[in-house]
Amino acid sequence: MKLKEKTHKKFVEFFAEKNRANRDQEFEIAFSEIQRTTGTASVTLKRALNKLVEEGIISMVPGRNSRYARFAVLGLASSGGHLTETSKQEPHSFGSSSWEQEIDLLKRRLRSQEIAISLLQDRLANLEEKLKL
Repeated sequence: MKLKEKTHKKFVEFFAEKNRANRDQEFEIAFSEIQRTTGTASVTLKRALNKLVEEGIISMVPGRNSRYARFAVLGLASSGGHLTETSKQEPHSFGSSSWEQEIDLLKRRLRSQEIAISLLQDRLANLEEKLKL
């Protein structure tokens, strides 16, 4: 499903502000705080975060528990004191640096998915253990 432009912009602005507040460093934040600030439902939140990760604007790694995540803002550039989306590079250009960036992005996305799977497996094992008792 496509994300509405208004919603997309709202999330980009949210992460630009958090990036400024954290001085371009990685930060951990609760999903509920993102929802409160952006005024979106949980389904929209998940869709928007996945879209931003897919576009290379942010990276997301599960945090302390399932209610938090660590974010790093990747695809925003400073423009007159305001952060804006960087123009997308053609993924199949012949420059080796764009291939390296694409590989790096895919590795981060893969690692994020591996962590999510690991957390789900742990939760499942705990529930199965409780069921046996």
